[in-house]
Amino acid sequence: MSLTLDRALAIVSHAQSEFGSSRRIDDAFDAFARGGATTRLEALNAHYIAAADFFRLVATRRSGAAVLMEQFDRYANLSMQMAMRIVCDGIRDLEVLKTTAIRTGEEFNSFVADVKTLDPTALEFWPQVYQRIGIDYPLTSNNSKPMTKNPWWRFW
Repeated sequence: MSLTLDRALAIVSHAQSEFGSSRRIDDAFDAFARGGATTRLEALNAHYIAAADFFRLVATRRSGAAVLMEQFDRYANLSMQMAMRIVCDGIRDLEVLKTTAIRTGEEFNSFVADVKTLDPTALEFWPQVYQRIGIDYPLTSNNSKPMTKNPWWRFW
């Protein structure tokens, strides 16, 4: 199954609902899996796509007002921590965990920096995002709808 924007947002929205429920979640991937992610990599990619969508929404509202970009930067910082949880929660070897967490954090920060260089109004925005995370751009729906049910600040 293709990871369209709509599907990625649905996966992330479900995870947001679970994290917002105050229920203990030992492995972050489980919340994404219950939302439809089939692997940790797919959950991570959905998370990347949701972050790119939030950037696109922020950057196009009120011409990327500074306060909105600050909100995105806070969101990106918290999202990096969630990305590390998606990848690392199942790792029990401390050395592997440390190495994987550092690599995941660096990769997420690099992704965010790259997305911030893109023109969020350009037709090639989504193909470039998908290329950056290394998956095929789906030819089906990629019409972003804001996640109004679960605002980003509820995620963490």
